[in-house]
Amino acid sequence: MTAQLSSNGTRCGVFLCQCGPKIAPKVDLPALEQIIRDQLAPSHVETIPFPCLAPGLEEVKRAIQANQLNRVLVAGCEPRIMLKKFRKELKDLALEEEQIDVINLRDHVAMAHEGEPPEQLALKGSKLVAAAVSGLM
Repeated sequence: MTAQLSSNGTRCGVFLCQCGPKIAPKVDLPALEQIIRDQLAPSHVETIPFPCLAPGLEEVKRAIQANQLNRVLVAGCEPRIMLKKFRKELKDLALEEEQIDVINLRDHVAMAHEGEPPEQLALKGSKLVAAAVSGLM
């Protein structure tokens, strides 16, 4: 995917975490990716098994460099811990702290709405992603 430049010069990447059995089987992540592409038109959107672990972090870093991203949103789990980790790990890529955010897709969507169809949870997740992306812009 080629990097898309917004009117204010931002290039935002959205990384969705599969989080093992905690997100992927409950939320339709391919549908969520498509909703994000259609509604938000980020420069990059990708689903990664565990972006918080070493192989996932390397994939995030590679995508940031390849797509010249200057805003990053990770939709995964608890931001109180993970946000600090991502800010530390991505610091060497010239991203400022306020250019990185994490939202809790696991607890606020996948776990909070047990029994709802995965496509419906993708729509709910897209609202969280949209709010976070607008905050980064």
